[in-house]
Amino acid sequence: MVRYLPIGEIGAYLTLNFIFLSYSSYRVFTYSDQIYKESEDYGFSEGWSIFGRPKDDMDYEWHIWRKFLIDHAFLYIIHLLLSQIVRIFTRKPSPFCYAAISIIFIFTRYGSGVTMVFLGSALIFYSLSQSVSKSVFWIVSVVFLMLLNAFKTLTVYNFITEQLEFAENETFEIYIAFAWNLLRCISFGIDCIENRATGRDKDELYSLKAFLGYVFYFPTLHLGPTIVYSRFKRSLTEEYTELDTGKILIFFRDITRTIFWMLFLEAAQHFFYVNNLQTNEKIVAQLDSWALYGFGCLMGQLFHIKYVVEYGISTAFARLDGIDPPRKPKCIYRIHLYSEMWKNFDHGLYEFLFRYIYSELSEKSSSTVKKLMASFVTFVFIYFWHGFFFYISVWALTNYCCVMVETFARRLSKTPQYRQFMQTHFSESWEYRWNAALGTILLIPAIISNFFFLGNFNVGIIFIRRTFGSGFLHYACVFGGAICMFFTSEFIKRHEKERQQGDSDKMYIMREVKRSE
Repeated sequence: MVRYLPIGEIGAYLTLNFIFLSYSSYRVFTYSDQIYKESEDYGFSEGWSIFGRPKDDMDYEWHIWRKFLIDHAFLYIIHLLLSQIVRIFTRKPSPFCYAAISIIFIFTRYGSGVTMVFLGSALIFYSLSQSVSKSVFWIVSVVFLMLLNAFKTLTVYNFITEQLEFAENETFEIYIAFAWNLLRCISFGIDCIENRATGRDKDELYSLKAFLGYVFYFPTLHLGPTIVYSRFKRSLTEEYTELDTGKILIFFRDITRTIFWMLFLEAAQHFFYVNNLQTNEKIVAQLDSWALYGFGCLMGQLFHIKYVVEYGISTAFARLDGIDPPRKPKCIYRIHLYSEMWKNFDHGLYEFLFRYIYSELSEKSSSTVKKLMASFVTFVFIYFWHGFFFYISVWALTNYCCVMVETFARRLSKTPQYRQFMQTHFSESWEYRWNAALGTILLIPAIISNFFFLGNFNVGIIFIRRTFGSGFLHYACVFGGAICMFFTSEFIKRHEKERQQGDSDKMYIMREVKRSE
């Protein structure tokens, strides 16, 4: 059992956190009629008859991906059947089969022009990976990042939708697929350049066939997540194993779980009009404090569920194909250190950023200044990849500052002077409380920074004004709720760590018993 604080105190934090989240969510629900009255002509659909309430359809991204999954479910089934049939006959995965499905899909849905753009850009990256240095490769990658952002401008977007006669959802799909493809091209290219220098892997793992199979792997073509090439490469070298009942059951478990969360999110949008509220700063400014912070929590939670669904489908198919996918997004209520938000919410993107940017510029033994610069360049890349929008820059810069402050605080806490001070003046339990108080002070602005990204710039400013400009008593109440969330998350983290340690101990004992036998 987790014993870093008295069990009664931990229970109080868990209970208060549950009460805060439940009541604040209820307060958001009480504003639903007002939100609907002011926006009923836009952003709502009839909804499920079982609820008898209109449904918030304002999340454009979710609306497109839900429709995409439903309309093209048969293609996922085709991918599953072909990949497994080929594996049975050849005794190994077929990158050519992976690529053929996606390329045929792109051609039939978007036409020959878009197909040539996807293939042409991919082949440019492949040819560069076979001949140039990392520096030249990164220069070209930055050029493609700029082109990706030019694609987001209203002028280019309107040209594609109006002059080339693409539907808006098709234009959005093309952009997202190109963004994911760019990360995969960079991942393969850097790995290939390093392999040319070291020769540690066989050349066939960096062949054109392997490249196309990775870049155009259909389950991750539109929905992500980022799977770095080293993960995909392992699936090409592992020995063939029969598709047994266990693997099939795991696949259906993952798909069933994803469908459940999809239906849960659809149902939630009948009661919490969070997506519509994000675009209505007038109502956001009128929310009472309970509803405002409930709105913030729901923004984050619904965003998390959306990516559980999008990544869940892709990772289920990848696992069946023998690819080890990154972890699924962890619930944001279970994360209280902001550096862990990057590691645990989108683990695939974190792996990419750490592997190809941060670790290229900094090592464990590097100076603090060098590590700061490496982190800054990493967040600049995040900004470039997400888009040249002001609210994105505010979000990225605030995230960078919060992570840096957290890093400095962690280093300070390990110094002999700090340890001596804590051991002299604090008991172990009070040290936990002190650290939680300091962590909560940083957690509050870190959470608010996300509201610039999830909502918009004006929504983020409303949260800042309400939190830091409403007097000491108001901030103290916010701090009280946030520290309960901090302790709850810390308790869950410690409990999971103990459970994992227990599982490791059991496995070690079983191995020793087998050896003795």
